[in-house]
Amino acid sequence: METKKQAGIERPYTWGEFFNIIRGIVREQVPYWHELDYFILKSELTDKQVDLCVCDWRVVSDTDFGTAEGVYSDFYIRVGDEPRKGFATAKTLHGGDDAYVSMHEFAARVCLAIRHYVKEHEDEFNWTGYDVGYLMDNKRITYMLAHKYENALKYANELKARGKRAWIRNNETREYQEI
Repeated sequence: METKKQAGIERPYTWGEFFNIIRGIVREQVPYWHELDYFILKSELTDKQVDLCVCDWRVVSDTDFGTAEGVYSDFYIRVGDEPRKGFATAKTLHGGDDAYVSMHEFAARVCLAIRHYVKEHEDEFNWTGYDVGYLMDNKRITYMLAHKYENALKYANELKARGKRAWIRNNETREYQEI
């Protein structure tokens, strides 16, 4: 598969690569990992590029007893108001009440691991629109994302009016403009 480049930077992940990163974090940090029968990515996502913007998606989970055995936790990506899309599934062979509670905890911890990873690496997910922010102690602080340049300029000017050193970044080209 060919990697898409923007602004001279390779797009960071396919869904499979992203899942493997999360799976590694979960394996190291999440209790109950050793009790799983499996934790897998939905097969239709394996080679597709991650095309998400940090501000408009979240991961949610749904845990339930299997029809024949075990407890399943399914993970979904929700983008804005669109219907959720399957991301991954985890399963344990245990089927009692304690397994059900443990899988709920496992699912919550997976959702948190994804949330924390994306928050810490948000620049790897923002490839559209315009980030608007300001400088504080010589650090760029992102204030918000605007989908249109006109809106970004409006928000940057509002920051400037409040005495902030405002900037706009085109997320496709990675170029900054001081306002």
